[in-house]
Amino acid sequence: FFFFFFFIMYALRTSTRLAVRANVARSMSTNVEVSTLSNGVKVVTAGSNSGITSLAVTVTGGSMYETSSNAGVSHYLRNLAFQSTSSRTAVRIAREGENTGTQYSAESGRDFIQYKAQTLSAHADYVADVLTEVVGASNLEDWEVPKQNERVAQDLAIISQNDEANLVDDLHTTSFWGSPLARSPNCLPCKIGGLTGEDVRTFQATQFAAPTTVVVGVGISHDALVAAANKNLGSLTTTAPSVANSSFCSSESFVPTSSSNASVMLGVSTNDLSSPKDYAASLVLRQLLGGNGSSVKWASDACVSKVGAAVAAAVSSPFKVSGFASLYKSNGLVGTHISVSGADAAQAVTAGAKAFEEVVSGLGFSDDEFEGAKQRAMFELTCESQDDLVSALSSQYFYGLASNDELVATIKSLSKDQCLSTFKSKGRALAARGNIDGVPRLSQL
Repeated sequence: FFFFFFFIMYALRTSTRLAVRANVARSMSTNVEVSTLSNGVKVVTAGSNSGITSLAVTVTGGSMYETSSNAGVSHYLRNLAFQSTSSRTAVRIAREGENTGTQYSAESGRDFIQYKAQTLSAHADYVADVLTEVVGASNLEDWEVPKQNERVAQDLAIISQNDEANLVDDLHTTSFWGSPLARSPNCLPCKIGGLTGEDVRTFQATQFAAPTTVVVGVGISHDALVAAANKNLGSLTTTAPSVANSSFCSSESFVPTSSSNASVMLGVSTNDLSSPKDYAASLVLRQLLGGNGSSVKWASDACVSKVGAAVAAAVSSPFKVSGFASLYKSNGLVGTHISVSGADAAQAVTAGAKAFEEVVSGLGFSDDEFEGAKQRAMFELTCESQDDLVSALSSQYFYGLASNDELVATIKSLSKDQCLSTFKSKGRALAARGNIDGVPRLSQL
């Protein structure tokens, strides 16, 4: 869901963005019902004949809302999901989940925590009760938090081996230095063992707020989901949490690793999610800057974008070029990712950065290429699964976005000038990892 347009899947179900993902779903069903409970919780359902029910509860949380004293609490909460509640033990939740064929999961990012479930529709009402109770009636014990220390350390050990996943964090840290968006959604190694049960419970009590909580179900009765939400989420605080805006700064990050390849992300600041036009523009710009790479298996990324073509002309070794769009309520990043042999990094990044600037200035793409980028952006708003629909509806109501149908209409009418007007800053941010000896500095590009 948050969605981050990138060809590398984030490890351990962490997500940089809920609202911008490559498979954002256009509505599978026009039968969407929406209710707002008396405390502000939104309940959204859509019909399905698949025999499967998909559910999600999305709450405010994530690293943006953490402080120096509780840094890493969202990571712990993700790992503590589906522990004991007011009426169920963790063992009971797990065992009954297995007996009903239910799959539970949780993920967190910079600005959200999401709890999800998929089950046979025959068990929909029961699983809705479990899922909402996990969020609204957790019974977390003090001893359960230190038990997660080893698991969090294992998470970080796995992530540390993934240059691509770490590169996302590097770009955010350098782009929003000193701001909430700079904080990693993963616990810092120095914070392992530093959190108490009270820290976690306090974060839940203040951040899991009714006005910013969204419950979505596909393949469940609307009345049944409303009843579960009323029962278990009625005691959530009605005071919505706040967080300081994040400011973009033009800067760079270079982290050498043992990899033989160089991975580089070059980004520019864009407007936030408040305007459908700006949101649509960022989706189109991502396509112009590389999209998902080639749409033809084994084909070169040179045929996808000006950036890909420029890199192909500069090097003869294999490479990968893709675009990304990471958007938030207060700011956003759009740009290009280049992965290439370290030996060819200087030529590839120099050529790619030149093409990047041409696209950002509006000079690097034709009317036909602009139309093609719009078509690809609209295609990615098309639903591919029921889980996609849950993600799309959760994003729409959690972030207050336009519906996907409205976004498609906005993209269709989008002009070049409107697309380029979404940029907030002329500054650039660059992050590089791997064999980066040849990667040029921003001042050299």
